[in-house]
Amino acid sequence: MIAEDLQPLSSTSSPAHARERLLRYALMKLARDFDSRFESLLLTGRISKWYSEVGNEATTVPAGLALGPGDALCTLHRDLGAILAVYLDPARAFPGFDFGEPLGSDDRRPDAGDGAGDDPADADREHRLEETE
Repeated sequence: MIAEDLQPLSSTSSPAHARERLLRYALMKLARDFDSRFESLLLTGRISKWYSEVGNEATTVPAGLALGPGDALCTLHRDLGAILAVYLDPARAFPGFDFGEPLGSDDRRPDAGDGAGDDPADADREHRLEETE
């Protein structure tokens, strides 16, 4: 355990820490709300199967937020929180909560680099386009 974690919240409440805590909470709440919505759809027969993530948000969201550039996200059926933490742009999803400017479409992906030549499939698509011209 980190000594900083043992301190009262008021003594560690820098704006950056507060923003990180708010982001974790917002993503956990979103994962729970999303799950609740699908549970309702399941109970009304509008979908036939749903694996609930209720109770896993507190582990999956921080795990997703801990990923860095080049890290892979390998999910299971109950990892909605990690998926939201990795791919959701908090500035776009929670406007007005001081998460900065909205990112580009691929900037939340841990493997997103400068966008040029990162994905081998892109090179393959470009090659096929050149062949048809």
